[in-house]
Parts: sequence; C-alpha cells; structure tokens
Amino acid sequence: MKTSVSIVFSIVVIFVIVYAVSFSGCSNTVTGPVTGGPTQSLHQALTEADFTDTNYFADPQAVVLLHLEHLHSPIDPTHQDTDSLGIDVIRVRIPHTAEHSFRIGDSSHFALTLISKATRIIVCHLDPVDNFKTVTVTAGDYLIVVRSLIEFTGGTNTHQNVFIQPDRSTALSRGSGYQQVYADSNSVHTLLSTNSCPSCDLSYANLSSANLGSANLTNADLNHVNMSSAYLTDAILTNANLSNANLTYSYSSHANLSNANLSYADLSNANLGDAIFSSANLNHSHLDHANLNQAVLGSADLTYANLNYAILSNANLNHANLNHASLSHVTGSTDLSYAILTNANLTYANLASSKLSYADFSYANLSYANLNNATLNNAIFCNSIKTGLIITNVHTNSGTQCWP
Repeated sequence: MKTSVSIVFSIVVIFVIVYAVSFSGCSNTVTGPVTGGPTQSLHQALTEADFTDTNYFADPQAVVLLHLEHLHSPIDPTHQDTDSLGIDVIRVRIPHTAEHSFRIGDSSHFALTLISKATRIIVCHLDPVDNFKTVTVTAGDYLIVVRSLIEFTGGTNTHQNVFIQPDRSTALSRGSGYQQVYADSNSVHTLLSTNSCPSCDLSYANLSSANLGSANLTNADLNHVNMSSAYLTDAILTNANLSNANLTYSYSSHANLSNANLSYADLSNANLGDAIFSSANLNHSHLDHANLNQAVLGSADLTYANLNYAILSNANLNHANLNHASLSHVTGSTDLSYAILTNANLTYANLASSKLSYADFSYANLSYANLNNATLNNAIFCNSIKTGLIITNVHTNSGTQCWP
C-alpha cells in the first residue's frame, strides 16, 4: 500500500491537514442527496486539472486531488499542472472570519503555505517539522501552495498524490490527538467512483457521510474505517472486516453483513432495520440505541456486546451468542430461540411476546424484565436474577428449567 500525506480541511470550524493518500483520479461526488436517508449535501470532488481554470475554488466540504511532481522531474503530459514542476496551487474561498487549525503529517514529503490571494501575505506555513498551527483567517480568497520536498532521481516514480478532504471525524485520532488516515487511496477512489471495491484495503479511511447505497464491499478490509452517518442501504459487506469501525448514526437498512467481522465496532444509534448479520462477529460491539427492526442476527457472536435501548422488533437472533451481553431496556418482540444469554444483563428489557424457546438465561440478570406472552419452552433460567420479573401468560413446558 502506498502511503503519502493528504490535506484535510473544513470551512466552518477547522482547516486541517492530515494524512496523505495516493489517488489516480477523483471526479465523483463524495456525498449526495439520499431518498429516505439522512439529509446530506452534494459536494463535487475536484482534481488539480480543474484548477487550471482560474474560476475554480476548492469546496472545503469535498475532496481535491493534487498530482504533485517531484522537484526537477520530467514533464508529465498526461496531467495538467497548476504551476511549475514541484509546486501546485489551488484556490479556496473562506466566507467567514474564524480561527482555523492547519496540520500535515510529520512524514509528509511537501511543505504547504496559505497565502492571501489579494495581498499575497503569507497567513500560515507548514512543513513536516513545523506541521501544526492555529491562526485566525479572515474572510476572503486564498491560495494553497504545496511544494514538493522530493527531488527526482530518475525512474518512473515522478510524483506524489496529495489528497485534500474535510476533516469530518476525530474518532480516528492516533497519537498526539491528530487524525492519521492510513488507507489505500486507489481503493478509496475506486469505491467513490464506481460504488464497488470488493476485497479492497480501506482500513482507517474516512468515509463519514458518504453515499454508499448498494455498494459492493464484499471481503473488504474496513477496520477502523469511519462511516459515521454514512448511507449504506442495500450495501453488500459480506465477509468484510469492520473491526473497530465507526458506524454511528449510519443508515444501513437492508445491508448484508453476513459473516462480517464487526468486533469492537460502534453501531450505536444506527438504523439497521432489515440488515443481515447472519454468523457475523459482533463481540464487544456497540449497538446501543440502534434500530434492529427485522434485522437478521442468526448465529451471530454478540458476546459482551452493548445493545442497551436497542429496538429488536421482529429481529431474528436465533442461535445468537449473547454471553455477557447487555440488553438493558431493549424493546420489541423478537426471536431468541436457542440463543445463549448466560450472564447477560436484561434489566428492564421488554421482550413481551418474544420467542425464547431453548434460550439459556443461566446467571442472567432479568430484574424487572417483561416476558409477558413469551414462549419459554425448554428455556433455562437456572441461577438467573428474576427480581420484579413480569411473566403474565408465559408459555412453558416440562423442559423449561428453574422457572419461575
């Protein structure tokens, strides 16, 4: 995987430079309006070629790709250039005076200068050593001047790609509190431009708020990816690695995550209605306040998972492993037949009319749980805590153990 350093900026609060990725092109929209999903804005991504037109200004909410040549490298006729070899310039418009932070990675191979377009006064300068500054930037037009620190030494390696994107997330901070995004940029570009990138390396990528409806990410490596508020309806993520991924507030209804690795992933407040998690690894995951209406989690590993306040209406957790999981205040009639709920926390859970046959609640805390009209045939409740348990019209048989 090729790594370089990219620029990340946000016009409202921050104007941040972070880690670089290597792109071969970028002309897609990063986010778009979504029918039935979260409200999103349309931001057109730009490449360096766009800035050969002096009417273009960078959109601080989208992405920009620079094809930064090495110093004294041969001219590359396949890429339009915005300045002399080894220097690229793009324009950005700041609508409001505000304090902004600037950052590039300490492994960067370029220096960056922000210059007032009108006065040519330098507002901020960064290099890999002096790589973080916070300054007040007045409203107006500015030039971002990026100068390569790599001398061309021959061969076919003539440039570095610098990727500019909004810094939408601090959840991926690594070291000194700064975001460092290690992603295969070619994979990121492939995904954003084609909506398909099976078996790609997208680890640590920032895809917050991205429109990835119906995307094909089968077998993709998405560990530590930031997909908060992303639109993933009907996306295919079977066998994908989403360990430690941030999917908070994502809109992932009907997504297929069968056999996916979501260990330690954060899906709190996500809309996961009708999503498929069959045989998925969700151990230590966060699903608190998630909407799992009609979701399929059959045979999923949810050990130590946090499902507090989750909506489980008509969800299928048949044969799921919820050992030590927390389901406090969950609601909805659900299928937990054959599920392992040993040592689980079900305090105040509302599982009225649920299917609980053959479920194992040994050592579980069922204090004040509502099991009205539930089917408990052959379920095991030995050593469970049943203080305040609501059990009107439950259905049991001779195989139900330690009841009530």
